[in-house]
Amino acid sequence: MGADPDVSVLELLNQADLALRHRHGAIEDTRVRILREVEAAGRRGLPQAVLVKSLNLSPATVSKAVDGLERAGMVEREFHAHDRRQRTLRLSKKGQTQRQMCDGSLQHAEQGLIGDLTADDLANLKSLLGRLGQTARRLPCPGECSACALGGC
Repeated sequence: MGADPDVSVLELLNQADLALRHRHGAIEDTRVRILREVEAAGRRGLPQAVLVKSLNLSPATVSKAVDGLERAGMVEREFHAHDRRQRTLRLSKKGQTQRQMCDGSLQHAEQGLIGDLTADDLANLKSLLGRLGQTARRLPCPGECSACALGGC
């Protein structure tokens, strides 16, 4: 079944995103990305400022998500010995378990979504989505996004 030629690409992406969030609402992408990044840093931890840059999100967005993860006991936030404005994040055992569960859930959701695609279709989809993402990152911000409103874009 093909897409309606009168529907924009942005609308199709939005429809897919909404459908996935509806069916897999427990998966919160920003938090999962944070858990992955912090876990990848290992025992040395990850400075929160580095996390902001690597996720390409506003400091306020990352701080809010980290606050929630810290309250949930999934990350531990440690202040720098000489500069209390700097914080290093480390993944707790609970965070590691949650990250593994989320990855499993995401893999299951992805398999359900792409299960009908051929290998060639999937390769083309990944290539196109990758190119769209690269192009979107190069576009100038119109100054109307939520990160701009918070001074972080």
